[in-house]
Amino acid sequence: MKVILLQNVTKVGKKGEVVEVSDGFAVNSLLPAKKAIAATAKNLEALTRKRDSILATKALEHGLLEAAVKSLPDTALTIAVKANEKGHLFSKVDEKIIVEALAKHRIGISVKNVILDEPIKEVGSYSITVQEGDYKAVVPVVIIKE
Repeated sequence: MKVILLQNVTKVGKKGEVVEVSDGFAVNSLLPAKKAIAATAKNLEALTRKRDSILATKALEHGLLEAAVKSLPDTALTIAVKANEKGHLFSKVDEKIIVEALAKHRIGISVKNVILDEPIKEVGSYSITVQEGDYKAVVPVVIIKE
C-alpha cells in the first residue's frame, strides 16, 4: 500500500515522502497512529501543493535576504560600543546587536540568518556571514570604541 508519511518513521522514510509499505503495517500501525495517510490522488495533489508553497516561500525569503544584503552601503557596517583603552568591549557584540545595526539601515534580517563563530569581544574589523538556505553573503562589520 502506498502512503504519504506525516512524520519521520525509522527504517521507512521521512516526512512528506510517498512510500510503499505492507498493507498490514499501514492499516495497523501507520494510519491509526496518524504517522501516514493513504496516497490517494487527492492527498498526492495536496502534498504537491504544499511542497510548491514551501519552495515558493523559501525562494521569497532567499530573494529578500539577497536584496537586503546588496542594499548595504559599500562601506562596512559600523557599530559603536563601550570599550576600555586596550580595545576590549565591556559587553559582547552578538547576532542580536548586528541585526539591530542592520535595522538602522532599514534592512530587516532575522537573528537566525546571522552566523557568528563566537561573540565579538574586541574593537576591530570583522566579516560576518549572513545565510538563508544555500545563499551566503559576507557583511563587513567594524566595531569602534564609543
